[in-house]
Amino acid sequence: MSEINTIFFDLDGTLYAMHLLHKEAMQRVGVFFEETYHISRELLSDCIEEEQQAIENRIGQRAPIHNRLIRFQQVFLKFGLPVFPGAGIMYRLYWDFILDNMRPEEGIASLLQALKSDGYHLIIATNMTAEMQYKKIEKLELGCFFEDLITSEEADKEKPDSGFFEYCLKKRKIKPENAIFIGDSLKNDVIGAQNVGIKGVYYHPGQLSEEPLFPVIRSYTEHEAIAALLRED
Repeated sequence: MSEINTIFFDLDGTLYAMHLLHKEAMQRVGVFFEETYHISRELLSDCIEEEQQAIENRIGQRAPIHNRLIRFQQVFLKFGLPVFPGAGIMYRLYWDFILDNMRPEEGIASLLQALKSDGYHLIIATNMTAEMQYKKIEKLELGCFFEDLITSEEADKEKPDSGFFEYCLKKRKIKPENAIFIGDSLKNDVIGAQNVGIKGVYYHPGQLSEEPLFPVIRSYTEHEAIAALLRED
């Protein structure tokens, strides 16, 4: 049996509940845009999606695709509106709401403390840019448990690309069998990790619609069950 000594954690949706915050933040952005420029939130939403796809088509799956300021700037240009100061206001509306309202997932702090005390190396490995992810970790007050933050900006590869996970292994100087990867996305985190030989663990609070094909963490309060996952080959 190979000994696991390193645990990679995804950030968004794994250490805190990103998805509901994102929905509410975008609603606030939409209200501002509609009230200020008299263009419906529905049109704004469609335009943001179109511009996001255009950016991805132009540069591929790389960290800048997550930059909402670039996206918002393109939206203003498409509608023939002045970029300044509107795009910046929308950018701050979005991220200020996220940062002000994010909270760590229940039980994660005590779990991280226990894992660190047991000698595991804890690393955050996430898509997006380093600066914004660093801000989130500071807001969550979880940085004291982690040894490193690895972003797709640093790796120049986006999960689930194998290059991202290979970079994580190379930077930490470990073999795939010595690590596990915990995340809330089957595609990006679990399958992406498995493709390079890292054990992938799916974080999914609540019920699953079908029997999982991968190890699952339903709650970070289940310390014994999580410890058992670490011992399994």
